[in-house]
Amino acid sequence: MRVISLRVDGVRCLSKVEISPSAGLNVILGGNGSGKTSVLESLHLLGYGRSFRCHDHDQLISRGRSLSIVFAEVEGIHGAQRLGLERSRSNWRG
Repeated sequence: MRVISLRVDGVRCLSKVEISPSAGLNVILGGNGSGKTSVLESLHLLGYGRSFRCHDHDQLISRGRSLSIVFAEVEGIHGAQRLGLERSRSNWRG
């Protein structure tokens, strides 16, 4: 399955991030605390509904924000599909 586009808002330090990876190898570069791992965590969140770094869902949501949103368009053997997850401090919606 290939990620066509990824939109992340309110996950840790990420705010209104849009990524359109190429079909080949993609490299994410940045300084410490810039959000590289948060991009990977957002993809993991879509697949598993939880973080790979912690079990406390409140830690995923950026400080001062009420919710986090992760949305992706993926292409697999059945064509393009959309995936999305919205998590607040007390609820989630897929």
